[in-house]
Amino acid sequence: MKTKLFIGSLITLLSAGLASASDYVVESSVWIDGELRGTPSVVVESDKEATIEMAQGETGWRMTLLVEAPMDHEGAARDAIWIRVGISELIDGEWEFLTDSMLGVRAGTTGSFSVVDPGVDAATPETARLYVELNARPAEG
Repeated sequence: MKTKLFIGSLITLLSAGLASASDYVVESSVWIDGELRGTPSVVVESDKEATIEMAQGETGWRMTLLVEAPMDHEGAARDAIWIRVGISELIDGEWEFLTDSMLGVRAGTTGSFSVVDPGVDAATPETARLYVELNARPAEG
């Protein structure tokens, strides 16, 4: 029995039009238990949540993304971007929330976050329970 890789039919995003000035291309890499589970790229409209879902049979993962520009009073660099991210894992047909985080990155640079088991000294894609890399840059309109 073949397992079909289900990618993208639940990538809930923008209409198929051109990217606006407040759109961002978000590239991601997601490792779960040391295994690379996907490297999707998606266009996200500023201040609007987007969802990426990748499933294979009864397992998979889902990530929600929200990209925001920092407020003036936060004193961030002009090209800084806040990325709010939440991630869940599909286990035996049920979604289990893993974690959420907020990354502050400069446009075009990569930020990461991880969840490790007790006793793990350094988080890497191979040693972390969950390891996520995100890179966001303004979309070309």
